[in-house]
Amino acid sequence: MISSSLKRKIILNNLEKRMDTLTKVLFYISDSDTAALNLVKKALTLYEQNGHFIDNSNITNLISEAQGQLNEVSYLLNKELSNNLSHSLEETEKELENIIERLDLYQKIKLKHGSNINDVLNFKKTIEEELAQFENIEDQIIELSGKITSHENSLINLANDLHIKRQQTSLKLSKILTSEIRLLKMDEATINIQIEKIQNQT
Repeated sequence: MISSSLKRKIILNNLEKRMDTLTKVLFYISDSDTAALNLVKKALTLYEQNGHFIDNSNITNLISEAQGQLNEVSYLLNKELSNNLSHSLEETEKELENIIERLDLYQKIKLKHGSNINDVLNFKKTIEEELAQFENIEDQIIELSGKITSHENSLINLANDLHIKRQQTSLKLSKILTSEIRLLKMDEATINIQIEKIQNQT
């Protein structure tokens, strides 16, 4: 994306080229002794002074028309040049305002973050590095969420395995205790250890 400052520079450069072209064309049309308009004027004056030697009235009319057209071209060129000059001044003022604003901002940043340009550049580098850490924050969150889910699944599998082992151990322990208690003349006594799985409350 083109910045506003670069756009103004392009506009100013184009205006300068247009003004240079218009000035050169105007020079050849009317702004020099050898310009087309002045030469036509001289030709018309010469013909009017000595036209009685030439029996062709159309020549005077054609020269006059050429002079009129060149006058119109000269007027349009001057008008266009004036408009471009005005536009150029406006763009120059905008560019100056932009420069002043940037200088003012620079001074404020320098006062806040350092006494010289190196301090400001170091601060800028620090900010850019900090911002770079947040550029991929969403990807990092997704990656961490995936790892958390993977660990949760692993813990659930371990818990299930542990529950099965506890059940197996409880059965063995129940048999052992039952056998031991029957040695105490309690033939009908039975010990049954139950292991229950607590469901996840979250």
